Amino acid sequence: MKAKELIAVGISVVINCESCMQWRIEHAALAGAVEREVLEAIEVGIGMGGGPATADARFALRVMAAMYGPHGQDRPLVSVWSGHPFSHPFPRRTARDR
Repeated sequence: MKAKELIAVGISVVINCESCMQWRIEHAALAGAVEREVLEAIEVGIGMGGGPATADARFALRVMAAMYGPHGQDRPLVSVWSGHPFSHPFPRRTARDR
């Protein structure tokens, strides 16, 4: 399950689906993915999507930072969303990010 979620993280970056990025990063974390694994999946998406995916990946990186903390953790900060992956709102892109 973890591998499928990580693949989906990379795909969501390529297709620039913010809700997909959030959903898949949360579920990858719930499936046991550590921060480095999620980052690698985002990097694969950037590699496959080129310049546009590089800009779009900023949202995924913000979601990842919210999940794992600013200094990175081996495990997600489950307490951030009280054990439920959708109770914590992640920041959306602003005009400055585009």
